[in-house]
Amino acid sequence: MTPGRDTIVDELTALIERVRPAWHRDAAFPEHPELNWFPGHGQTFDRELEVCRAYLVRDDCAAEAIADASMHGIWGATTAPARKRLRRDERNVIPAESTTVPPTAC
Repeated sequence: MTPGRDTIVDELTALIERVRPAWHRDAAFPEHPELNWFPGHGQTFDRELEVCRAYLVRDDCAAEAIADASMHGIWGATTAPARKRLRRDERNVIPAESTTVPPTAC
C-alpha cells in the first residue's frame, strides 16, 4: 500500500525540520508574514531590517547568508548588496600572520 499525500507531506516536513539549522526556529520571518523579506529593486525594507536587528539569531542568520552568495532578500539584518560588499571586503583582508616582517638573511 502506498502512503497517502498527508503522510508524505508529514514525512517531508519532519525531514526538513531535522536538516534545518536550529536557529531557524527562532528567526523573525515566520513570526512576521506581513513583511516583505524579498524586496524588489526600489522597494523599501527599513521595517524588515529593524525587525531582524531585534532577534537573537541575527548573527547566525547573517553568517549563513554571507557564506551563501545565492541567498537573496533580507537575512540577519543585511541586504544582498551589503552581503556582497562584506564578502568582497573579507577577501581583501590580510591575515594577521602575513603582516609579520620576514627575517632578513645575513
